[in-house]
Amino acid sequence: MNRLVFDVGMFDGGDTAQYLRDGYDVVAVEANPEMVGDARVLFANEIANGRLKIVNAAIAEEGGEREFWICDSLGEWSSFDRSIASRGGAEHHAITVPCRTFGSLIAEFGVPYYAKIDIEGHDRICLQQLTPATAPQFISVEMEHGSGDVDLRLMKALGYTKFKIVCQALDWIDYNPATGILFERYFGGRTGRAVRKLRRIMKHAGLNPRADKYGQGTSGPPGPDTAGTWRSFETVLKQWTRLHETDKRKGAEGLGWWFDIHATK
Repeated sequence: MNRLVFDVGMFDGGDTAQYLRDGYDVVAVEANPEMVGDARVLFANEIANGRLKIVNAAIAEEGGEREFWICDSLGEWSSFDRSIASRGGAEHHAITVPCRTFGSLIAEFGVPYYAKIDIEGHDRICLQQLTPATAPQFISVEMEHGSGDVDLRLMKALGYTKFKIVCQALDWIDYNPATGILFERYFGGRTGRAVRKLRRIMKHAGLNPRADKYGQGTSGPPGPDTAGTWRSFETVLKQWTRLHETDKRKGAEGLGWWFDIHATK
């Protein structure tokens, strides 16, 4: 069995660490050289024994070098897009980073079993550089609230037939997928009622809250280990549409929630 995982947008290595603990080999891609330096110390043993390879580069349409914006207060907002790195007036600064195409990674390391892609506004570049022959068995991208339908259609064109939207905004809630219990004893009164209502909304919409060992702030497990039911393209497109319409009704801030789209063949 292919045990290779691509962690595109390694950040602080939270996902990479759990992939390694779960027995996967990992190629981790990160543009921020400071994060890469820290990871090379943290994962020195795994690098030495060949289970982890770290690529210090940003994914782009072509190789070379480009200006990249580092968010000083929230490193996960660092991006080619300055408006993302500076959200909410965050302090930020520019650096020059080397660039790689997603196709060049596959040519060098092989087609992964799973690719986690979370690179702040540029996930679609990876999808656009895949072909049906190079598409991983499982893949995930951060859901674009404004144009996630484009990514869903790209995934479908790559041969993916089953999808799910995973809500990452609820990873602070201890959720048991077997029983559906949200441990409401922690939430009394008005808050408790809101939590119970939220659970009903999530269940009705078919959206899956995080339920795993990866911890807050990580993207979570590979596709086969995610909570919830795999659904058709048409069903998940409708789910995305409902989320998109909710965002529009709420105005500039939208839901403010983090969702990932997962797909498999």
